[in-house]
Amino acid sequence: MKIAVIGTGTAGILSLSHCLAYFPSNWQIYSIHDLRKPILGIGESTSTQIPASLFRSINFSLLDHADELDATIKLGVKFCKWRKVDFYSHILPIYYAMHFDNSKLKSFAFDRFKKLYNNFFEIEGKVESLNSTDDKAYLKVNDKSYEFDYVIDCGGYPEDYSDYTFSDCISVNSCLVHNIKEPAHWNYTYHTATPNGWMFGIPLRSRQGWGYLYNDSITSKEDAIKDLKENYFADFDSNNIKEFNFKSYRANTIFDGRILKNGNRALFYEPIEAVSGYFYEQVLRYFCDYLTGEYHFPQTNHLMLQKANDIEIGISYIYQGGSVYDTPFWKNARNISRNKLRKDRMWRDQISLITQMKKTNDRNLMSNGIGVFNLKSWLDFEYHMEYNTFCSSR
Repeated sequence: MKIAVIGTGTAGILSLSHCLAYFPSNWQIYSIHDLRKPILGIGESTSTQIPASLFRSINFSLLDHADELDATIKLGVKFCKWRKVDFYSHILPIYYAMHFDNSKLKSFAFDRFKKLYNNFFEIEGKVESLNSTDDKAYLKVNDKSYEFDYVIDCGGYPEDYSDYTFSDCISVNSCLVHNIKEPAHWNYTYHTATPNGWMFGIPLRSRQGWGYLYNDSITSKEDAIKDLKENYFADFDSNNIKEFNFKSYRANTIFDGRILKNGNRALFYEPIEAVSGYFYEQVLRYFCDYLTGEYHFPQTNHLMLQKANDIEIGISYIYQGGSVYDTPFWKNARNISRNKLRKDRMWRDQISLITQMKKTNDRNLMSNGIGVFNLKSWLDFEYHMEYNTFCSSR
C-alpha cells in the first residue's frame, strides 16, 4: 500500500504522524512538499489532539522538546469581555494542549520520521495535477507522474471554491497579526472580545502572538488598527503587522474513495477554541475506519461533513449571546449564530443528549464528547455565558 500526504503544515504533519503511527510498517508513506511554499509562522493554539498525536508518533513531549517548537503548555482558554466577568474554558485532566511556532514543526517532525520509520519517503516539488479513478490516485509533481493507493491532500487553501460551501454563521473574515518580542508567562489562550470582533493572544517561549479578528464589511482596516493601537497596544507599529483575509468554508466532498482532503483543503473556519485539530483528527479517524471496512466512502464523507457541522454549531453557541459590546459586529454575530442554531437538527439532538446527561449529575460523564466539545465545556459555557440551553424542563 502506498499513501501520499501533500503539504507540511500542521494538518500535513498530523496526517503523516497518523499514518506512520497506525498503519502497517510495510505500507509506504510519502510526504510531497514544495520547499518554496511558505508556512505561516503566526504561532498556533492547538486542541489536545495535536500533542497527543505527536507523542504517539514521534515521542514528542513538552518536557523534552518545548524549546525546539518554541512551545508552551495550554490548559485552557481565557474569555475576556464576553461577559461582565471573565472566565476560563478548561482543558480537562489528564489531557493538555499547547501553543507552538508552526513554522518549526516540519523540520522537527521530519527529523524524527526519518529516524523512527523506514517506510517514510519524501518527494520534493510542486503538485501540478491530482486526480483519481476507482482504483488509484494519480499525481504529477514537477512534470513527473506518480501513482498511489490513496492521497491525503493537505495542500492549503483551495485554488477553486466551486465544490465548496461557504459558512453563513461565521462572523469574522479578516485578521491583523501583531507579534511582541517578549516571552509569555501564562498557560492559556486569550480570547478577548473587542467592539469589532475578538482578539486571540498566544504565549510562546520567546514571543507573544496576537491576532485582531474582525469583519471587513462592517469595520474598515483603518478602524481596526485604530482600536488595536488606542485600546490594546499603545506602542503598536502598524507597519509591522501581517494582514490575513479569509473565507469560511468546507469542501462538499472531503473523501472521494481515493483522495482525502484535510486541513485547509477540507475546511477553514475561524480559530475560536482551536477546534481545527479536532476536525483534522476526526477526518483521519474516519479514513482509518474506511480502510478497515467499517464504512463505505459515501458514509465516510457524510460523517466527515457532520464533524464540520459540529464546528459551526460550537462556534454559533459561543457567539449567540454576543459580548459586552452592543455594536454592529456583535448584533450581526448574534443574529447569524442564532439563525444557525434555530435551523439545525443536529443541534436539537445535541441539546437533548446534553440535557439528559446533565440531569444524571454523573461526574464520570464530564469528559464525554458531544459534538465539538465535551460535556463539561458545554455546561461551563452555559453557566458563564448565562444561557439556559440545557435545563431539565426541556
